[in-house]
Amino acid sequence: MKHNIFIVGVLFISCTFFSNAQQDIISLGAESAFTKVGVESWASGGTGVVDQGASGAMFSNPACLDFQSLTVTGELSGRLATKIYGDWDYDGMFFPTSVYAGMKIDQWNLSAGYFNYLNYHTSISVSMDSDPSITREDNTKVHSYFASANHVSEKFSYGLTLALNNVTYNSVFGKFNRTNDGYGLLAVAGLLVAPSDKFQVGLSFNYASPIEFTESRSDLLVLIDNPNNDTIYAILEPIEDRAVFPWGFQLGLSGEVLPNMKLFTSIDFQNWKERSPDVKNLLNVHVGVVIDVFPYSNIRFGFFTQNDFVTFLGQNFVTGGFQTGNENFKISLTILDSHLFNGEEFQSFFSNKKSQFHQTIISLGGTYMIE
Repeated sequence: MKHNIFIVGVLFISCTFFSNAQQDIISLGAESAFTKVGVESWASGGTGVVDQGASGAMFSNPACLDFQSLTVTGELSGRLATKIYGDWDYDGMFFPTSVYAGMKIDQWNLSAGYFNYLNYHTSISVSMDSDPSITREDNTKVHSYFASANHVSEKFSYGLTLALNNVTYNSVFGKFNRTNDGYGLLAVAGLLVAPSDKFQVGLSFNYASPIEFTESRSDLLVLIDNPNNDTIYAILEPIEDRAVFPWGFQLGLSGEVLPNMKLFTSIDFQNWKERSPDVKNLLNVHVGVVIDVFPYSNIRFGFFTQNDFVTFLGQNFVTGGFQTGNENFKISLTILDSHLFNGEEFQSFFSNKKSQFHQTIISLGGTYMIE
């Protein structure tokens, strides 16, 4: 009898995950899966919309691009392993965040390259008594290939980034495998205004098109396949998937409060509801500080909220990092962590335990300027 209950339970899970006419593959956990592009600006709380010259500006606000010469930048991120939904293994990955080159021609900054827009990985093994465990594993990645430009004047800059998004999705459930691949567009437009030498205002808008595609999969879903040949199969029709992203804007302010210290603050609005009516729009707050300690060296601290339309996945992060180098080379290290703040407790899927969702993200960046 327990064996039959297990079969029904697994079949219910498989139908929930695999058999809708159309489903959004980027939904639960999306906020925690978006990549934090820009090692320097995320060290100061993710205030890149108004952080001129910081790495990752093509994504946060292209008006902030500021190259002094031909420049090559690369970044890596590591998200430490944690649990999501109580029982699911989440993160535990290390991946390239961005690789790009940039240069300045007269009053124009030009840049092109790659950044990782989203990286989502979960896995769980379900077993009952003597039955073999069945592993469910999901991987969704969004790779962005971009070109960016801005025009700089003394008081006013404007910029635009255009990118091709490539979504890859793979889901494994026992011996059943689904794969998807699709393409869409990403656009980021921004402004940076400097009313004075010590004060700046940044504004950026972003839009990413939804991506729809039909799955490619194995023909059979093997639910149980044990030594007693007690095997059950479910044949499912091909379904369509959709990768959805919010459109939104960021608004930020920065000011020099001491000769070696700048404060940053920004808000980030994300319109999810137009993409998927079952979710809500989100508003996040970012604050940070940068302190210059030596020539070409600074330390950064910050805080930001990361709300999620699944409320128990929302987090509050503290941030910190440093940058050091010389006139031709600099390296940056950033740590983001949400464990200092209590989140909403939730019941796990397959047990009675309650838990909270937390993440730790470590990023490393390097920039080389070619004279």
